Amino acid sequence: MKVIHLAYSDYIGGASIAAKRIHLSLLKKNINSELWVDESSKKISKSYELNSQLEKIAKKIRIFLILPLLKSIKTDVPIHHSISILQSKWIDKINNSNADIVNLHWIQRETLSIKDISKIKKPIIWTLHDMWAFCGAEHYTNDNRWQVGYRSNNKPSYESGFDLNRWTWERKKKHWKNKFQIVTPSKWLTSCVSKSVLMKDWPASVIPNPIDSDFWKPMDKYIAKKRLNLPTDVPLILFGAVGGSKDPRKGYNLLISTLNYIRSNNQSKKIELVVFGQKKPIFLADYKFPIHFLGHLNDKDLRDAYNAADVMVVPSKQDNLPNTAVEAQICGTPVVSFDIGGLVDIIKHKKTGYLAKAFNTKDFAKGISWVLENNTENKLNDQSRQHAINNFNETKIAENYLNIYKKKIKLENEYKASKKIQISFIMPAYNSEIYIEDSIKELQKENEIRWELIIIDDFSKDKTYEIAKNFQKKDKRIRVYKNLKKGKVAGTNYGYKLSSGEVIKCIDSDDVLHKDYFKYFNQLISHDAHCHNAFITKNDLNIITKYSINPRLLSNDYNIVASELLSFPKWAWSFNRKIASNIFPMPENLPFEDIWINLIIKKNCKEIFYIKKPIYMYRQHNSQTFGGILNFDREKVIFRAKRMLSLIKVIKLEPRIQDNLEKDIFEKIENYWRLMSFEELSYVDIFKAKQKFVEKLKIILIKRNPTLSKYAIYLKWKFDGLFKN
Repeated sequence: MKVIHLAYSDYIGGASIAAKRIHLSLLKKNINSELWVDESSKKISKSYELNSQLEKIAKKIRIFLILPLLKSIKTDVPIHHSISILQSKWIDKINNSNADIVNLHWIQRETLSIKDISKIKKPIIWTLHDMWAFCGAEHYTNDNRWQVGYRSNNKPSYESGFDLNRWTWERKKKHWKNKFQIVTPSKWLTSCVSKSVLMKDWPASVIPNPIDSDFWKPMDKYIAKKRLNLPTDVPLILFGAVGGSKDPRKGYNLLISTLNYIRSNNQSKKIELVVFGQKKPIFLADYKFPIHFLGHLNDKDLRDAYNAADVMVVPSKQDNLPNTAVEAQICGTPVVSFDIGGLVDIIKHKKTGYLAKAFNTKDFAKGISWVLENNTENKLNDQSRQHAINNFNETKIAENYLNIYKKKIKLENEYKASKKIQISFIMPAYNSEIYIEDSIKELQKENEIRWELIIIDDFSKDKTYEIAKNFQKKDKRIRVYKNLKKGKVAGTNYGYKLSSGEVIKCIDSDDVLHKDYFKYFNQLISHDAHCHNAFITKNDLNIITKYSINPRLLSNDYNIVASELLSFPKWAWSFNRKIASNIFPMPENLPFEDIWINLIIKKNCKEIFYIKKPIYMYRQHNSQTFGGILNFDREKVIFRAKRMLSLIKVIKLEPRIQDNLEKDIFEKIENYWRLMSFEELSYVDIFKAKQKFVEKLKIILIKRNPTLSKYAIYLKWKFDGLFKN
């Protein structure tokens, strides 16, 4: 299995780090995983930044150009907004890849547009790292529009100007018609998905983000403090977030109120705060306790910070599954937070930390004090690490992802199988405006078997193409194309290339295949090839006689069939894709298809399923290429003979026909058609020819008495119908 993860970055922000860790956990399980990003640290195994430097510069320019649109919303709440509108080059790269599944992550900053996401043709798993997917343009929000719908009359009071969130939400609603498999790291975010208007019916599972317990581990507290130049003799409270105090969602103001309350109430005389994720501000408020700003830390220094701390605080007002809380716990540091969001999944109350009542700073202060006072013999440290190992284990989480990938692929395959085309009808059409409607309407009567009709218009001079296109507009099963090259053979080749059915059947646009054909579907899929009888009809579909398959063609071996060029029209055949792969592409210099298809089928099929019932209406009219099957006019006979000679010339050079055939096998039949092609032919010429006596009589009958030939054929079909079927 190959998995492609797509994320904005592999190092910028918590969502990117989470995506990286999921990717690495799969690599450790020997899963073929790749992480594709717009911004790469170039330090991660199998992480690829596929955009060139020029493409990255162009993208930054495009993002700059949409800034006015982002600023069109006026809001008092400084939350991040993403409109995801710019077309990305990722889609072609994904769809042309050999990935079995695509795992989307945080794909903002125009990594993918909303429309792009709908164009992904691979099975999709989407790991959400915030609320953006089911909201408008917001990544987090406290209002309930995502639960009731973004309407013109429910815009929050703190927003003015253009309703960017509603516009973005409407675009998601428009483009995301297929339900993706959602994965969230926390139960809280899954609950939000199920309550949202946009995704409430989408499948969603909880899989926490993994963490490497071999790297993130307890270390000597004293050494860790010394490395970071932190005091060793006072309790250290650790707080961290990208941007730190600048992001109101992270609750820095609540933390300061909490710590001031602790100091003012003498709950802990000596406490100091350590902040990572931002540098020391130029103007620092006069707090009642010391603050140490560590700035942005690499992973090794961050591990030291967790080990140096006595307690980690996460005072977030909204959060999914913050990496900082998990990292702290697996390093053995208890965590205090409010009882909100995904933090409930991380902290086991009074076992690995403390869950304070939401936004109650006094209870938060109580929690910090409780941890500092109750961590006797490092009990909380040990419990914190064990809890983190049990719940965020890389191997376990990789297995969970692998299971959900397999399930998604299975469901996708089952869905495709349920939608898979069972029969493809290929219909080359030329100047058939009078007849094509009858052909199409009869097929449309079938609504259980999944079929497609591929019509290839061969540069018709009448309204054939327009009529067919009108059917296409109303019936998705019908697809109409202009031929790439002039000719019926080229059109049939093109039609096969566009087809996807298990069974292939060619139909002439002036004929009608009866809907009873579909009743034989079980036999069709269990045999390589199939043929059927037909009715010869007049122009108005009134029956002239029954047309029966020549039994010699079905019973005799390939050499006999080839030597006599035994054949019946291609519309009498259908075949599976295995046989079709031998038939197509047909040589483009082939004058017609019937004999080619017959010979290939006879050569490659041990058993042919024969439908004796006439299920095809074979129209006879003067505009047919050969003038109709009962037309023995002198010019038509010569025309047919010359076409047969052209065909023999082609197939004599074709390995697909010639392999396993006797040498000079076509000599007698070629001589026969050469005689038929002569403008003038005497009885002497006929009897001097090295042909069988029966063949000589046939030549005399056709060349000298075409009317009698017509009735002889007619009587033969009548006889076959009475006594053979």
